[in-house]
Amino acid sequence: MKFLPCLFLVSTCLAAPAAPPVRIGILAFRPKPQAQAQWAPLAGVLGRALPGREIQVETLTYPELDAAIAGRRVDFVLTNPAHYILLRSHHHLTSPLATLATTESGQRVSAFGGVILTRAGDPAHTRLEDLRKASIAIPDLASLGGYQMQAYELRQAGLPLPDRDRLVVTGMPHDNVVRAVLEGRADAGFVRTGTLEAMAREGRLDPARIRVLQTLPTPYPVALSTRLYPEWPFAALPHADEQVARRVAGALLLLGEDDPAAHAMGIQGFAVPADYEPVARILRELRLPPYEAPPPFTFADVWARYRWPFLAVAVSLLAAAVLGIRLLLAHRRLRSSRELFALAFQMSPDPISIHRLDDGTCVAVNQGYLRATGHAREDLVGRRGFGKDYQTWADATQLLAFMERLRRDGAVDAQEATFLAKDGQPLTGVVSARILDLDGVPHVLAIARDVTGLRKAEGERRALEAQLHQAQKMESLGVLAGGVAHDMNNVLAAIMGLASAHVETTPEGTPTRKAFETILKAAERGGKLVKGLLRFARQNPAEERVLDLNALIQEEASLLERTTLARVRLRMELDPGLRPIRGEAGALANALMNLCVNAVEALPADGTLTLRTRNAGPSTVEAEVEDDGAGMGPEILERALDPFFTTKEPGKGTGLGLSMVYSTVKAHRGTLDIRSEPGRGTRVVLRFPAVVGIPAAPAGDTAKASGPARPLSVLVVDDDELALASTQALVAALGHTCTSAARGEEALALAGADTDLVIMDLNMPGLGGARTLPLLRARWPKLPVLLATGKADQTALDLVRGCAHVTLLEKPFTLADLRTALLALEPAP
Repeated sequence: MKFLPCLFLVSTCLAAPAAPPVRIGILAFRPKPQAQAQWAPLAGVLGRALPGREIQVETLTYPELDAAIAGRRVDFVLTNPAHYILLRSHHHLTSPLATLATTESGQRVSAFGGVILTRAGDPAHTRLEDLRKASIAIPDLASLGGYQMQAYELRQAGLPLPDRDRLVVTGMPHDNVVRAVLEGRADAGFVRTGTLEAMAREGRLDPARIRVLQTLPTPYPVALSTRLYPEWPFAALPHADEQVARRVAGALLLLGEDDPAAHAMGIQGFAVPADYEPVARILRELRLPPYEAPPPFTFADVWARYRWPFLAVAVSLLAAAVLGIRLLLAHRRLRSSRELFALAFQMSPDPISIHRLDDGTCVAVNQGYLRATGHAREDLVGRRGFGKDYQTWADATQLLAFMERLRRDGAVDAQEATFLAKDGQPLTGVVSARILDLDGVPHVLAIARDVTGLRKAEGERRALEAQLHQAQKMESLGVLAGGVAHDMNNVLAAIMGLASAHVETTPEGTPTRKAFETILKAAERGGKLVKGLLRFARQNPAEERVLDLNALIQEEASLLERTTLARVRLRMELDPGLRPIRGEAGALANALMNLCVNAVEALPADGTLTLRTRNAGPSTVEAEVEDDGAGMGPEILERALDPFFTTKEPGKGTGLGLSMVYSTVKAHRGTLDIRSEPGRGTRVVLRFPAVVGIPAAPAGDTAKASGPARPLSVLVVDDDELALASTQALVAALGHTCTSAARGEEALALAGADTDLVIMDLNMPGLGGARTLPLLRARWPKLPVLLATGKADQTALDLVRGCAHVTLLEKPFTLADLRTALLALEPAP
C-alpha cells in the first residue's frame, strides 16, 4: 500500500479541467469530402443543446470508424444497422438514441434497403438466377445496404451466396461499386437505396446505363431490390457522459424537417429508435459477425498451424521465469524500502499527508497530523477536496496561490500559512510540498511544522517590548515633569499662601479683596495643572485607599450626564458583585472622565456610550469604556498612547489625555488595552488588581481630630525664600509664632523642647528633608512634622508611612489647607 499525504491543503479550490469535446463518428458511404460536408451542420445542432462544449463531427470509412471506436476517439456513432449490431457486440454500445430519417425523392423515410444493379446493355445478367457465377462488386462485407441485405435476398431465393473469389470489394463509398460495374470490373453490384438517384442528381451517372434487378412494387420512392430495414441508428458509446447523451438524444429528436440544418444535411431529422432485430436476423441467417459459428479446431490443427508460435511462447515463458525471479527479488527490496518509509512516516512528530493532485482525495496521514489537527484518521482518508470536508485554510486566496505555485514549480518550500483545526482553533504552520508520481497518478506530499506556539510567544514578546518602550517613554517624561512640577509648586505656594492670607484679612467687596481672590483662583488652577502633570508622569501616587469602582463610575456618569453625555445614549452594565480595588479616587475619576469625553467626541448624535464592569478572575477587576463611533485604523491605534499625539484640530487637544490615563492605570499596577476598528467603534479595557476581604471605604471618611488648643511655636524649614516667606505669613496669620531655617542642618540646631511643630520642605540642598527627618525624630520622637513638598513621590509617601507623627502637606497650599492640617494634628503629650 502506498502512502499518499497532503497537509493542510484544503479547499475545494482546485481548478477544473476544460470539458473535453463531444466527438461524433459517422460512417461515410459516399466520398468522404462529400459526406463530411453533408454532416458538418450536425455540430451546430448539437452545439445548441450543449452550450460551451466543442462538437467534432468526422466521417470515417469502416476501418477508420472501427479504429476510432476501439481507441475511444469518438463518443457517439451514426452507422448502418448491421455495423451497429457488430459494434454492440464487440464494444457494448447502448441502445440507439434515435433512428435517422432521410429524404428520398422529397419523401420522409426512416427505413432503407438494398439495390442489385447490372449494366443496362448486359444481356447475360437480367435476373437474380443469373448471378450464380457472376462477379459482384460490393463496398464491404460489413455493409448492410451494400452486401448483407442482397445476400439475404439471394438466400431467401434459394441461391448460394457468392464465393469470396467472385466478390470485388471496392471499399467505401458505394459510388465505387457503380463505377466498377460500369467499367466492366464486375458483372453486378450491390449498393444501398438512394445511391443511384444521388449520383444521377449530381450528374455523375446516366440512369439509362444501369439496370436494377428485382424491382419490388412498393411505395418506397427510389429503386429497391430488397426488404426495408430501419435506417441508421445514432448510438452512444459506453464511456459517453449520460447527461450529454440525454441532451444529444433530445436535440436529435427535436430536429425538425424544416430546420435549415436538416435541409443542409439532406435529411428529415431523426425518429424514435426503431427495432433492429430484423437486422440481427439477417446476420444470424448469413452467419456474419458477430454471429459466425466457430469452426471445429483440434489440438493437431493447432500444433500444425501454430508450431513455431508455440515454440516462441515456450522461449518467452522461460525468459519470463528468469525475469520473474529478478522481479521477486526487486519486490522484496521495494517492500523493505516501503516498510522503512512507513515507519519514518508514522513516527515523524511533524504533520505529513498525501493527497491526489487531481481531486484532492486524501490517501494517508500520519499520527503527527492527527495530533496537530484533532481529527480521527477516518475523518480524513478517502475524503475528496483539499480540506473541503474536514479542514480549511484560513485564507482561501493563500491556498489558491499555494496550489498555483505548486503546479507551476512542482514544489513549495517553507511557506507559512494559517489553518483551522477540527475544533475551529487557528493553527500556524510552515508547509513544504512536492508533486510526485505514484503508480502513474500525480500526488502531493506535504510536510508541515506546527509553529503556533512559537508565533504566539513571538507576539507576546512584541507586546512586552511595546509595553517596555511605552513605560520608558513615560518614565523619561516623568522625570522631566517631576522636576518642573517641584519648581512650579514652590512658586505657586508663595502666591497661594500670601493671596489666601490676604483674602481672609481684607474686607469683602473691596477691590483689594477681589484682586486677591482672582490671584488665588489663578494659582489654584495652576496647582491643578501641576497635579495633573505629576499624575501623568506617575510622580504623584497619593495616599491609596480601598475603592468601589462601581460607585466611582456612577459618580462620574452623573457629573457628565447633563453636559457631555446629553447628546448620546448612556448604558451602564455594572457588576453588582464587583470586588473593590485599591487606589486614589481622584486620579481614577480623572482617567474615567478623560475616556468618557474622548468616546463622546467620537460618537455621532444618538450614539451609545457603554460603561461596563466585571470580575475577570479571582484577582482581577475590569472596567470598560466602549463606544459605537467611527473607530481607529491600525496606524492611529499604534500611536494612541504616545504623549502629545492627537488627531484633533490645533487648539482642541493636547495629546496627553490617553497618555495620562495610561500613566494612572500603570501607577495602580493595572493594564490598559485598546481595541478598535474603522467603522466598528472603540473599546478601552482597564484591568486592576482586586482587593479580597476588605470592604471599600465610603467617600468622605476622614478622621476627626481636636487640633491645637493654644498658640504654637512653629519651626519652618524651606530653601526657597518665596515659599519660606509665604509659609511664615500663613503661620503668623493663624496666630502662631514662627522660627525659620533654610537647610536641614539649621533646623536640627534650632529645634528644641519648646518647638511644637516643624513644617519642613522635602527637597532641599544639604541633608534635605529625607535625611533630616530621621535625625529630628531621633532627638524628638513625638514632635509633629508637616512634610511639605511640591513633588509627592514615593519617597515622600514612604517617609510618612515609616515615621510617626509625620503628615504630608502638598504644595501649593492655602491658609485654609494649613488650618485644616493643624486641626488634624494629634495633641502633643
